[in-house]
Amino acid sequence: MEVNEQEFRRLTRMVEENNKLLHKMRRHALVGTVLRVAYFVVIVGAAISSYIFLQPFVEAGKENAQSLFESIQTLRGISDINLEGLFGSGQ
Repeated sequence: MEVNEQEFRRLTRMVEENNKLLHKMRRHALVGTVLRVAYFVVIVGAAISSYIFLQPFVEAGKENAQSLFESIQTLRGISDINLEGLFGSGQ
């Protein structure tokens, strides 16, 4: 009977140790998942915040570029008219 009792105690100790390890593994997996989700939330939040912050500057730059291209087209039109007036219609 003593051998069985020793085996039972050893088995009980091993089961308790195994249970502690399993709880630690589960806790670490849960913490890892929470941290991973928080990491992606921070990344997406930073991207959205950057877009919101930079949008007025991008819009202003876009309008300035569009105005510049329109001015260039106007200047090209003026230079074509002047050249035709100086050298004739080319016929």
